[in-house]
Amino acid sequence: MPEPLATQLESWKEKAINGTITIDELTEAIKVLRANRLSAGIAQSRARATKATAAKVILNADDLFADL
Repeated sequence: MPEPLATQLESWKEKAINGTITIDELTEAIKVLRANRLSAGIAQSRARATKATAAKVILNADDLFADL
C-alpha cells in the first residue's frame, strides 16, 4: 500500500474511533478499501456459482427421502 494511502487510512481510522469522521470521508474510505480488494470479484462469482449449484441438487423432498 502506498505511503500516502496508508496515512490517509490511518487518519480515517482515528476519526472513526473518535466519532468525528464525516459521511463524505467515510464514503471515500469505503471506496478506497473496496478498490484494494483484488480477490473480491473472484470470490463473489464463485459463491454465486456454488449457491446456484446447491439449489439444483435437491429438487424435491420425495427425491430426498426416496431411499429411506
